Amino acid sequence: MIPTLVAATPGPQFVIVAAVVIGCLVPFTYRSWHKETHDLMQKLAEQGTESPRDHDDECITAAALKRRMENLPKVVQQYLESTLSLTLHNTTHETDDDEKIIPFARALRVEQEGKFLLNEQWIPFTATQEFSARRTHPGFVWDAVMKKPCFPLPGSLTIPILVRDAYIPGIGGIMKAQLPLGITLVNMKDTPDLNLGEVMRWIAESTLFPMVLVPQVHECDEAPVLKWSPGADTNANSARLEFKHKGYLAQVDFYFDPHTHMVTTIHAKRPRTVGSKTEMTHWEGHFSDYEIHGGLLVPSKMEVGWKFSDDSPLELYFRGKNVKFIYLMNAGSRQEHSSREIHPHME
Repeated sequence: MIPTLVAATPGPQFVIVAAVVIGCLVPFTYRSWHKETHDLMQKLAEQGTESPRDHDDECITAAALKRRMENLPKVVQQYLESTLSLTLHNTTHETDDDEKIIPFARALRVEQEGKFLLNEQWIPFTATQEFSARRTHPGFVWDAVMKKPCFPLPGSLTIPILVRDAYIPGIGGIMKAQLPLGITLVNMKDTPDLNLGEVMRWIAESTLFPMVLVPQVHECDEAPVLKWSPGADTNANSARLEFKHKGYLAQVDFYFDPHTHMVTTIHAKRPRTVGSKTEMTHWEGHFSDYEIHGGLLVPSKMEVGWKFSDDSPLELYFRGKNVKFIYLMNAGSRQEHSSREIHPHME
């Protein structure tokens, strides 16, 4: 999350001169920024290529997938069966479950648009986000351009703010924001709290590549990597997910719609930056407008916010819409989707 930025309101002549200078130099800033982003996305894509891929990174039979889901909480089984239903049953002829091969997505690219709360003002953004859809190498790179108006008037000049949020195994978490000319607003990297928060974000957004949420059989051992358990409260439509990675334990509570079985909300205690320190704060995400992409039923709309006390309302800071999905399957094929395919049960 980007800390609140406070700036004095400049005079109109200064703004005009600054706009001209910025207009000349912005292309150079963008070029450097986008090269950094490209390099990070390349490192994310290369994760694990130096060694044989783990078994759960490739493909699985429908029968084996169903066996993995047998001992999960009922609400999780219903969710996975619903979100994966087209993948499980999409075949042109009768095929035995032991022969039906289901590929796993290796990566996902999402194009996104929405609004972000900055200085108590909602400002528009566009973003590209790349995910590693492999639990053995979880990670993402979110690259956004936010356009902050110079004045609170319609049609006023805007200042672009470049924002990057990322997590790459071996590099850690990255949170950076800068103005044109390379003026840095935020620059955080590879701290324990930041890394934990980024792993939690990856877990929450894995609703976009839900096959990663199906545990392996060996994860029932003493040191599970991914484990589902009944919800921490008495809500029968909730379940807790624990995910261990590189010494970080992310705990996220998932809440499901009792009729569609889709994830509606996630709750967690996530580190939040407060000045030079961090505080564990109630973090909440909402998912809606489910669509079919890549044979999966996934949310296209996401909202995220903080709840600063038990009695306070949720304060949203992010409203986003995923407008395009490109899945990279393990066989190397791409599945690209931008049209709005609505699942019949979600209308």
